[in-house]
Amino acid sequence: MSDIRTSSLGGIPFGNNAGRPTALTGQPYFNGETARLELYTSSGSWENIVQEVPGVASITGNYSEQTNSGTIVITGTNFVSGAVASAIGTNGVQVNAASTTFNSLVQITANFTGLSNANEPYDIKVTNPSNLFGLLPDALYINASPVWQTAAGTLGTFNEEVSISVTATATDPESQTITYSLASGSTLPSGITLNSSTGVISGTLPNITTNTTYSFTINASDGLNTIPRVFSITSIYNPADIFGDASAKVYYTLDSDLTDSFGNGTLSNNGNVTFASGKIGNAAVFNGSNSYAYKNDVTVLSGTSDRSYSLWAYINSGSTGRQLLLGQGNFSASNQNFDLEANSYHSGTVSDSYGVHWWGNGLKFDSAQVLYDQWVHLVITQSGGDINSTNTKLYVNGVQKTLNNANTSTYSIPSSSRISLGARAYGSGADRDLFVNGKIDHVRMFNRVITQSEVNALYNSGTGA
Repeated sequence: MSDIRTSSLGGIPFGNNAGRPTALTGQPYFNGETARLELYTSSGSWENIVQEVPGVASITGNYSEQTNSGTIVITGTNFVSGAVASAIGTNGVQVNAASTTFNSLVQITANFTGLSNANEPYDIKVTNPSNLFGLLPDALYINASPVWQTAAGTLGTFNEEVSISVTATATDPESQTITYSLASGSTLPSGITLNSSTGVISGTLPNITTNTTYSFTINASDGLNTIPRVFSITSIYNPADIFGDASAKVYYTLDSDLTDSFGNGTLSNNGNVTFASGKIGNAAVFNGSNSYAYKNDVTVLSGTSDRSYSLWAYINSGSTGRQLLLGQGNFSASNQNFDLEANSYHSGTVSDSYGVHWWGNGLKFDSAQVLYDQWVHLVITQSGGDINSTNTKLYVNGVQKTLNNANTSTYSIPSSSRISLGARAYGSGADRDLFVNGKIDHVRMFNRVITQSEVNALYNSGTGA
């Protein structure tokens, strides 16, 4: 018996064109296959017009919590034009994609918005126009944004030209690797860098002329979500840095205490140093017999490095013995200290002049006789460790003095040494001598040889001009 398939035109033998609709009209044709309905189209071909159940096999892509959006590529079977992708959260709410693009029978692209990680994981559903749908359970997770652990705002206040290390960190809820970067248009202070892996901000702050707050924005990113946060660092201008080049390393104003403005060598008072009216504000007063100040284990200006010492001194008349105004080093060992003295020592003789002394000998400046009962500005500059008439200079009230009878020698100050003011302090015991009878004011130590014009500036700052 012949295989008869049913059509709207009655029984027509399979494969027989007789009775079929003419092209351009088209009629439904039931070809006997389950769930199939074909249409003979104007192109002269049969096409399936029965929607089949789509299958959802996998997805690729990410959904960003930060942007609240994501593009998802869905692969599967039996996709058709007009299909709609949806995400169904654990709360049962279905969110249709903002747009669904049909790419092929096996791929569509969906753009989602309005999802929340509170309802993840989401099932992904694809619904064809026939309302037949496919579902992939627990397919989509929300890529959570990094969470800053460091509060916005200041990361600290620091002196100018000091080394700093502060950290701005974030964590990722999904334990993804976080990287750090400066936001576009944002900069750090000169000399400061950001570690992209750790969030550590480190380096040496620049020289400044006024208190400065640096604000900048750092991005924390997990590769998909980028969260910015604004931070700041404040740098405090130190007026002790008189030349603005970080060459000043120690500065005692001596107005009311023995504090170093840079924190490198704050002195200890043996209990007999007092304070009274000085050249600039107050000054430290030394009684000529048992008052002195010192600090052990100072690390600035060690070795044979260039240096300059500046201070104001007031020597009372009648005090003719050696008087150590300022000294640095190991006073108990040969060639390990460098001192500025009044009534200095040279070749076994105490001279009535200002000069430089180191263990065993000294430099004599015959033209720099001690001026009593008046404020005198003194500067000693030293280039390298060789003490001689070329490398060592003395200025009195801004005027360079002639060096006489120079005994060339070499010294080297230990890396951990002593600063002594008003007397020579050999150690932590009671071995002291060369006491000053008078006052000392505004003591500075520099790590380079300052120039004649800079000597003048220091002198004039005390209204010496």
